[in-house]
Amino acid sequence: MIDHPRALRKDTLASPEWQRRIDDLATSLDIPGAQVGVVALNGNDADIRVLTTGVASRGHGTPVTARTLFHFGSITKVWTTTLLMQLVEEGAITLNTTIAEVLPEARTDREGATAEITVRHLLSHTSGIEGDFFRITGENDDALGLYMQQMPQSQSVTDPGGPISYCNFGFSIAGAIAAERGGALWDDLIAARIVARLGITDMLTRSTDAGLFETAVGHAPGADGQPAAPVPTWQLPRSLGPAGLIAGTADTLLKFAAAHLRDGLALSGERILSAESAIAMRQPQSHLGDASTTLLGWGLGWTLADWGTPVVLHTGSTIGQTSSLVLLPEFGIAFCTLTNAATGPAFIAKVETLLANELGLTRPLPREDPHACQDAVRSLIGKWRTPWLLAEITENPDAAEGGVVVSLREGPAIEANAPAQQYKLQAAGGNRFLFERFGLPAEIARVDHDGREFLWAGRLLERVHESAHPDTSNPAANASTEQEPA
Repeated sequence: MIDHPRALRKDTLASPEWQRRIDDLATSLDIPGAQVGVVALNGNDADIRVLTTGVASRGHGTPVTARTLFHFGSITKVWTTTLLMQLVEEGAITLNTTIAEVLPEARTDREGATAEITVRHLLSHTSGIEGDFFRITGENDDALGLYMQQMPQSQSVTDPGGPISYCNFGFSIAGAIAAERGGALWDDLIAARIVARLGITDMLTRSTDAGLFETAVGHAPGADGQPAAPVPTWQLPRSLGPAGLIAGTADTLLKFAAAHLRDGLALSGERILSAESAIAMRQPQSHLGDASTTLLGWGLGWTLADWGTPVVLHTGSTIGQTSSLVLLPEFGIAFCTLTNAATGPAFIAKVETLLANELGLTRPLPREDPHACQDAVRSLIGKWRTPWLLAEITENPDAAEGGVVVSLREGPAIEANAPAQQYKLQAAGGNRFLFERFGLPAEIARVDHDGREFLWAGRLLERVHESAHPDTSNPAANASTEQEPA
């Protein structure tokens, strides 16, 4: 634990000027509503500050308050990892426990894979399992179990232990392991083992409980440049709970972050983890190498980065809502941003840049090599896909623009043959390439593994050869739990 954390400035997220900044950013970027918060350790206590802006829904106009619940999205994965680490401490599992040891009936499309895939693989996105295998199995208590029964229908990406490929499905499997060895539903384990120990109340895991709270509604961009409008569905299906279904407030998320900054000791005085386990979650488990210049890889649950100081973080994206949680362990400081906009990443990036600058740090952007050969993008022309995600890279048909463009579509859009927005692709050096999405540069890279060619875009998308006719059917939820790589 840090003895002398970096102090926040007195006015950070606590002045009319900061309120104006947040309000102006939200207005300029068409963000209906948001919460922005920061926590700084202060001895055995902590300084928590939260600012709010906008409305919970443009449909009813209720203002966002400090008690409005937003979707945490895939930040949920860090909560699920915390739960698994508790079970490791108790000897119920180890990080090397395999899926087959806990869920003997579970099968993937690869013979014997469940006897090789470990808890460590699941928590570090190296299981090789199809990441966006979405199935709606109802809202009853058997939803996760029914989801596990459909595992053989998924399509593996690589053998276990291969390159990082972001895996939502892997965390639902991790949640099922926790439920089996913890002796209760994932939802109830989160409530009893983490929520109660943190001493928080403004949080839920079941969409059926939403009516008990003030809740934010997701918004998606309007057609033809119209302002963002409310989406018709509030939450993803319950089968995805351990991967991305926690909803809560900035205050709740910051108290969880404080427990991790305090190496497992909650502000309530109770432990959610031993110091050894909390520290272990922040240690590198899988690496991105030269595929990314903004992310280093994954620990256990946490994404790893360097902002001039070691950073652990996670982002989230559900149906029309985006979120981010950033911890600076050496400073004893964390901050979070919760929005009810699918286009929230640009707002989140600007807020995090402001907060990083306050601390003398730099939030990194993908590096560009001015000497990169732009002709290299032509080597990517063709189709790249997972069973859920399709990237089509083509010559730009607009002769005035020239160059190469990439379009991205997810399951429902692929099945409907819906048009996709195109983004200009440029070489960034080595095997890396950039395009701008949501007003931000996005980084992708070509990766060769096991004699196969992939495009890393958070997930691994395999090159589709002309003779290949992959199955595009995937009855799914309304949206993936992540729109960004992490």
